[in-house]
Amino acid sequence: MIDFYAMPTPNCWRVSIALEEMGLDYEYRRVDIAAGEQFEPAYRAINPIAKIPAIRDRGPAGGGEPIQVFESGAILLYLAEKAGRFLPEDTRERFDVLQWLMWDLSGFGPYLGMCHAFNGGSTPNVGTGEGQEVARPTGKEAADYFGAKSRDLYALLEARLEGREYICNDYSIVDMSVWPHIPPHRLYTVGDLGAYPNLRRWYEALKARPAVQRGFGIDPEVLAGLPAGFRRQLRDEEAPAS
Repeated sequence: MIDFYAMPTPNCWRVSIALEEMGLDYEYRRVDIAAGEQFEPAYRAINPIAKIPAIRDRGPAGGGEPIQVFESGAILLYLAEKAGRFLPEDTRERFDVLQWLMWDLSGFGPYLGMCHAFNGGSTPNVGTGEGQEVARPTGKEAADYFGAKSRDLYALLEARLEGREYICNDYSIVDMSVWPHIPPHRLYTVGDLGAYPNLRRWYEALKARPAVQRGFGIDPEVLAGLPAGFRRQLRDEEAPAS
């Protein structure tokens, strides 16, 4: 059994989708970052950098003491090794997946996050209550830079998916890692996905996978407590008919 410490955020969705796709037994354990639970000693014993997500595998291969892993990319690699799925054994194919995974972890995800921060974005206090909006830094030059960079990154992914069903040869942990950063495309000033037909085709195909839907739907109580407008942008939901 794997203890999965998280909340519904793109970085955590990477892991919840992987857990569902791999069919691994896990228990979701909310870490309320709005309440500062990530700084509590019990959690810092699992993740010393006091961030989410993290996992604690109570039944590691070979037995022995539980294995604790933090950082979403490291968790994806651990889970793929444990399940023996979604990470190729062939050297060329394996490093094709790994290089695109590193691109996502070091570039795609971080730049999109900064784009949201500097383009007048705000993130609700995502505790179990209603929460208030927490203002992010602003600055026109930074906003313009990160907005342009986000669109460039989406264009790069669009080009990569030309003639491809998945980012690499087969469905892998890199698809699971990148996908959660597509639903919030409006938060990243990317606009409509119609300008990215290859990306949109890939995005919709993965969105239809039952395991992706389950992983994307973790903690409905927190999701229901988000401000409606922010939730629709975060999760690419349609506005209610007027």
